[in-house]
Amino acid sequence: MRPGRVLFAGHVGYIYQGGGYRVAGRSARRTQWQLPDGVYLNGVTMQKIRGQKPGHEAAERRLVQRYGARPIRAGEQPAAWLRDAVRDDPSVGLRLVQHRGCHRYLRVLGTARQAAQVKINRRLRADWASLDDREALPVGPYPKHPDRPNRGVPAARSAAAGRTVG
Repeated sequence: MRPGRVLFAGHVGYIYQGGGYRVAGRSARRTQWQLPDGVYLNGVTMQKIRGQKPGHEAAERRLVQRYGARPIRAGEQPAAWLRDAVRDDPSVGLRLVQHRGCHRYLRVLGTARQAAQVKINRRLRADWASLDDREALPVGPYPKHPDRPNRGVPAARSAAAGRTVG
């Protein structure tokens, strides 16, 4: 696989849009760790390593054998190892990619009477905050195009610039 190749460009939720779901903004922005082959080191895997939870050994072994991270040293804190031996080591080739957050959609399930009793947090979208509680929430506007791919920044260069990432 070529480095930097976009594996999944994202989506805007056309199925949700067609089903009449309401657009409720985006989830939180986050920085993702992209490995040289385009695979993302996800948060669950990083938490397994940091907390030494079941499965951490396989994840650590993969980072060492496949991506060239140095093995964790005896007594070394796993969070420090992730930072120093994986994120900040240029030989691993990790890139930090800013993710704008996933699109969120809402749909109230049940009968119309039950749906009318559901309270939706109107702070999810700025244009909902001004609506009266008895007013129906608008359905659109829907996003039409996926976000443009973000190539990211080599993590070692980012660390040298003094940026800190989760």
